Amino acid sequence: MADQFSIRASEKGFNPAEIEDLRAKSKLEGFSELEYKQRYNGPIIDVLDHTHRYGFETKERHENLPTGKDLVKIRKTAGVKHTIMANRPNSYRAIKKGNSPEDPITFASHFESVSALCPADFIALAAKGYMELAEQDFNLNKNKLEKGLCLGFGEAGVIHYNKSLKVPDQGKSVRQQGEILSQLDNSYIIDMLKIANKYKKVVHIHIEPNFSPTGVNREDEVVKFHKNSCTTYKNVKFVLSHNGLLPPKMLGEIFNYCKNVFTQFKIMYGRWGVYWKYHDLNIINDFDLKIHKRWAHIIKLHSDRFMFGVGFKIRRSKNISYEETIRMAREVIAGLDPDIQRKIMFDNANRIYDLRINWQPH
Repeated sequence: MADQFSIRASEKGFNPAEIEDLRAKSKLEGFSELEYKQRYNGPIIDVLDHTHRYGFETKERHENLPTGKDLVKIRKTAGVKHTIMANRPNSYRAIKKGNSPEDPITFASHFESVSALCPADFIALAAKGYMELAEQDFNLNKNKLEKGLCLGFGEAGVIHYNKSLKVPDQGKSVRQQGEILSQLDNSYIIDMLKIANKYKKVVHIHIEPNFSPTGVNREDEVVKFHKNSCTTYKNVKFVLSHNGLLPPKMLGEIFNYCKNVFTQFKIMYGRWGVYWKYHDLNIINDFDLKIHKRWAHIIKLHSDRFMFGVGFKIRRSKNISYEETIRMAREVIAGLDPDIQRKIMFDNANRIYDLRINWQPH
């Protein structure tokens, strides 16, 4: 098999010596991979898709941005039966600037094949010191949840680093990400969990335990937080973003302790920037598009806890690569048994979110 890491690095302008230095630096290389058995060709429920704030409006929408109908058609063609839309952890920045926030609920209201999570931008706003805006956003989305307009809260950005600082790119500028450093005992997190517990809703939560550029490692603290939360708020269905961004053993420890914790897994879909942003955050595959055996093992043990979600940000182009991302996802899990493939790509999400969608071959 071709050395995909070397190919991608060469495309970015790195010489052979630099490529080997980068390979040694990466924390995503060197894991054993599961060989392909059978590609998953069944229907998919995508539990984490991100709207763009101009994704549905017509007056402000960029001329090259797909319309809402375009986006739904793209997903149908890719075999995605249902999509759950949610804000990104950094969606709070639109509110801070006085712009219209991204609105997955309005988007979802136009399409039967789309559901939504209520935004939780109030957590980031509070962490940034915008207390009045945080209170307004909290009350707004609390009311939406109480009216049954969403499936729960998410994607709740609690800890989110500027992962762009990890990307080696030969001097080229890389778009910087916003940073959210909430305390895990943030009062808005507690209030959100209390409401979700009362109404037996999902909370999709994003916590990055590590940040290698500054040597941050809070894995033990984050595991303890999840364990305390799941026992305190037993009616909440916790969905941890991207495998909880934890090592497989730690995620398995949480699963063994908590019956009401699940996870959305995200594939590393071949982009240089995505690879480096997540190389130290325990993504399930590398450039080879084969699931790592360490993740295959934990998925087999806890096959009822994993759900697929693209976590894809809609780009300003009609040629967005959502379809290609879905194709890659089908390949990444090709080493798993067919019954597990169906669980993690469709059945689990259908059950956990109570979507009641009929399974039909794609």
